[in-house]
Amino acid sequence: PDSFWADHVRFERRTTPTAAHIGRARTDRILMDALLPVLLLDAEQREDVAQHDQVAALLTRLPAASDEITRHFERHGTRPTNALATQGLHQLYRRWCTEGRCLSCSIGKAILSNRP
Repeated sequence: PDSFWADHVRFERRTTPTAAHIGRARTDRILMDALLPVLLLDAEQREDVAQHDQVAALLTRLPAASDEITRHFERHGTRPTNALATQGLHQLYRRWCTEGRCLSCSIGKAILSNRP
């Protein structure tokens, strides 16, 4: 980033100088949430199996994320082991959970059947 950001958090006021770079966890999250899904979609649209497999392999090497959605599944006994599993849980949540389709989902049925 520009040197201006070394001692500014807000435009109008200077702060104590800090290093203006992102850490490994944030880099992994950007890759997992933004770059790799776009590359995966591109590979699927072009029917490029090799690229698809490479991107999926990269997602399996990135660590799983911990966020509101993954913690929701963890409370019910499912913990993602890598970024690919994290993306899968996010998709499942968007496609089924947010639409209240629990009884049409094998996981939803299992969770509901274990309730007292």
